[in-house]
Amino acid sequence: MTFKNLMIAGCLLFAVLAVGLVFAPSLFCTLFGLPSDDSALVMARRAGVLMVGFSILTYVLRNLPPTPLRHNVMKGFIVKLLLMAGLGIIELISANVGTGILLAVLTEIAFA
Repeated sequence: MTFKNLMIAGCLLFAVLAVGLVFAPSLFCTLFGLPSDDSALVMARRAGVLMVGFSILTYVLRNLPPTPLRHNVMKGFIVKLLLMAGLGIIELISANVGTGILLAVLTEIAFA
């Protein structure tokens, strides 16, 4: 997959996550086996706003030519995605989340 296509796919993924987390945060709580209390919903919506930023970032970077900057941006995304996947696995092993987290973990690993 080319860098441009990867950035566009990331943009779309982050945009879908943003919309879901902001407008249907309880869906994610249910998927991950978490209670849909007020604090979880607030944090899910805040995470959705972060996804808006990642969506915009990946969109504007899609045409970045091969440079050290592009290489470093990709390293940052890879580290972020692998840390998120690792945290998901740790939370699953610790029984803090349900098996629905594996959908996120697999997506994070695939994009990394």
